[in-house]
Amino acid sequence: MTDVALQEGEQLVGSGPVAAGDTVRWIIGDTESGTGATKRIHILVKPTRPSLQTNVVINTDRRTYLLELHATARTYMASVSWQCNCRSRARKLPARGGGDGYPGFDDQPLHRASGG
Repeated sequence: MTDVALQEGEQLVGSGPVAAGDTVRWIIGDTESGTGATKRIHILVKPTRPSLQTNVVINTDRRTYLLELHATARTYMASVSWQCNCRSRARKLPARGGGDGYPGFDDQPLHRASGG
């Protein structure tokens, strides 16, 4: 069984916030640990046999996780979690063309060279 641990305080949202492609051969459930600000949601996934594959979508109040699961006979991940400082690390950068200041945005018109 693998424990997919969400961030502290992250909540499942929507109707059916955890969806999987193969719910017959994979056992998928959720539980929680901690209380208050340290409450953590855990999605538990367990294949019923080796050589299975499926995908899982987890919708939370912070992001959507798209996971691809592969069951093998010998190896597994006991626990999976992420450290994301997305909100605290987000910053506005100068745009190349003086646009709105978000990375990768270039508001300069596209010019094509014409062959002669």
